[in-house]
Amino acid sequence: MKQFLFLCILFFSVAVSAQKLDDYKTVKGDKLLWSNLSSWNVFDGKKWVDATAIPDSKVGIITIEKGSTVIYDSTLNTLMVDELKVYGELIINVGVTLKIANANSTDIVVNDGGLLNNQGTIAFDKGAKWELAPEATYIHSSSIQGGYGALVAASLNTNSGTWIVRRVDKTFPNISFAGRIFKNLTIENFYSGIANFSVGQSTLGLTVTGILNIGGNGIYPVKLDIRNYTGEIKIGETKIKDGSFLLKN
Repeated sequence: MKQFLFLCILFFSVAVSAQKLDDYKTVKGDKLLWSNLSSWNVFDGKKWVDATAIPDSKVGIITIEKGSTVIYDSTLNTLMVDELKVYGELIINVGVTLKIANANSTDIVVNDGGLLNNQGTIAFDKGAKWELAPEATYIHSSSIQGGYGALVAASLNTNSGTWIVRRVDKTFPNISFAGRIFKNLTIENFYSGIANFSVGQSTLGLTVTGILNIGGNGIYPVKLDIRNYTGEIKIGETKIKDGSFLLKN
């Protein structure tokens, strides 16, 4: 009995010590606004309590829990965040900028099962870092650069998860494939007509170690044209749901 009690106390101590003062986590829920206090719990040093301020770069670790969907909304354009852990889903609204500060650790980690849906802009402070876990997903549906270059440059390894480039209106997501390494890459179209993605000339390589998926879950066709691409192209597997893939001869 004493041994059992000791183990329970030890387990409780480890669980508590894993949290630190001013760490934040989301409540369970869908369409939670980051700017709403009711979306957050904060650790007061002993237990989780209702938040009295929204989290920013001045607090501890910010965790979006599995089963939670958080919308980064338009009232937050002046906010800076870091030490952000995504286990659920984070949506950056159209016209909104998520500003990432540079902390001592990795500033955004999208963990396995997590989803970062960028419909706006991600701006990295100098030296800020991020990671996309092997089973995580990043969706880029913004028509502006949206921090894409910094996002990809921070994830040039073969183990980063699935990247989805998504057309949702008459504009096209502003992206560059040159010199990039993806695990899985999906290009899809939710806007009428054919989405023509043309990759321009570059001597830099393009590598997809897993699956290049043309069409994905989109409802309209996609045409990916890389005939003018002069760099080395390495693709593990190609799936075409609805559309075409034009390669150089």
